[in-house]
Amino acid sequence: MNDIKTRYRYGKPDSEGRTPVHIDGAAEPAGHVRKIGRGSEPWRAVGIKETLGTSHPRKYEAAERIVRMVDADTMFAQDVAHRRARRTAPPEGWQFVSWEEVERQGYRRVRPVHRAPLVAAGETDRYPDAFAEVPVTLTRVTRLENGYVVISGREHGQHSPYVLLMDPAHAELGALIPDRAARYVGHGRCPACERDTALYRAGTRLACARTTAADLGVPVDHLPAPVEHDSAVWWRVGDSARRTFDLPDHGHAETGRIIETTTDITDRTRQARVDYGGRWAISSAVSALAPLARETGPLRNLGVDTAGTPLLAGPRPVGELCDPLPSGADEADSVVVQAHAVREGDLILADFRQAADGDGGGREADHFAIAYTAHPAKSCGECQECHAAGGTADYALRYVVLSTDEGGCDIWFRNEPVLIISSANLSR
Repeated sequence: MNDIKTRYRYGKPDSEGRTPVHIDGAAEPAGHVRKIGRGSEPWRAVGIKETLGTSHPRKYEAAERIVRMVDADTMFAQDVAHRRARRTAPPEGWQFVSWEEVERQGYRRVRPVHRAPLVAAGETDRYPDAFAEVPVTLTRVTRLENGYVVISGREHGQHSPYVLLMDPAHAELGALIPDRAARYVGHGRCPACERDTALYRAGTRLACARTTAADLGVPVDHLPAPVEHDSAVWWRVGDSARRTFDLPDHGHAETGRIIETTTDITDRTRQARVDYGGRWAISSAVSALAPLARETGPLRNLGVDTAGTPLLAGPRPVGELCDPLPSGADEADSVVVQAHAVREGDLILADFRQAADGDGGGREADHFAIAYTAHPAKSCGECQECHAAGGTADYALRYVVLSTDEGGCDIWFRNEPVLIISSANLSR
C-alpha cells in the first residue's frame, strides 16, 4: 500500500466550503472535508455514506481519516466475499451434499456444519465456519413446518446422542462427505464378483458393496443405503397429499398438508406428519400418501408417433406435480419432435405414455416435474444408464443422449417423441 499522503487529492471546494476528497485516483469523491470553526478541531471529515462525520485538528488529518474509512470498507467487502465463497468451497478431500441428497441417497456418515454465522450483518445467508471434526453416524433427519431441520445420530467415542437443530439458512449449507464417497446406483451384476447384488459407484469403479467398501477401506455398513419409501413422490413439507387409509371421524379430511417429514437413515424408511384438518395431525408412512387427483384440461392433438398413434398433451399441472416453467417459456410454444431432432438449448417438457385401454388409442404427454434444458452429447459409457443400454449391438443407431450430469446420461430411443419448447422460441 502506498503512503497515505500520496493516496488522496483535493477537489474544487463547492459553494458551502466543502472540499471533495478523491482516493487512489477515483473520479468520484469518497467524502469531503470542511472547516467549521476556530477551535482545537476545526476540520470536519464526512464520508460519502455519512451524515455527521468526525472532527480533526488539521485538514490533512481529516482527509486521511476518509482514506482509512475507504480501506476499512474495502477490507470488510473482501471479508464478506471470502465468507460467501466459503459456502461453495469445501475443505480439501471433501464435497458438499444437500440434506435432501443425504436423505435420498441414505448417506450414513457425514460432517455437518457446526458453526454457521451470518455472511454479514443484515443478511440472511450463512456460511460454514466450522464442521464436525469427525463424521457423525446419522440415524434420522427431520424437517419441521417452520423450515428448521433436526438431525440426530451419534459421534464416534461419545455415549450421549448427537442432535443438531439447524435453521433454514444453516440447513441450506448441507454437509460434507468424502470426495470418493460411494453412491448407490441400483441392482445389477458386479464386474468384480459377478453376483447380482446392490451396486455402488466410487470414483469411476462400479462394484458390489463388499468390493466397494474394501476399495474405500471402510466397513460395509458405512456405505449409503437409499430410503425404501415405496412412493413415486418425494414428499416435502408443505406438499398437499391424499391419505389412502381410514381415520376415526374427528373432522379429518381426505386430503391435507404435510407439516413434518422424518427420514430414518438406519431403517431406510420415511414418515410424514399431515394436517388433515382434524383435532391433531396424523403420522404415517409416505407410502400411504397419494398425490391429489388433478383435473385434466382439454387435450391438444400434436400429431402421431412413428406407429401412427395420436400424441396428446394436456395443460402442464403446475403446483402439486410440476414446477413452473422458466421465465420466457410459454407452454403454447411446445411442439413434438423425435429425440434425435432435439437440439442444444431446447427445453424438454415431457415424454409420452404408452396408449392404454380407454385412452382412445392415444398417447398422452407425461410432464416432468422439472423441465430441463437439452445438451445433446455422446454417452459417457460408464453410468448405470449406459451399462443398461450398451448391451445392444446397434446402440449408436438406437439411442441418443439428450443431457449428461453427475447422475448419469439421459438416454432416449432415437425416434421417441419428446415434448419441447425450441431454443429459438425461448429466446424470443
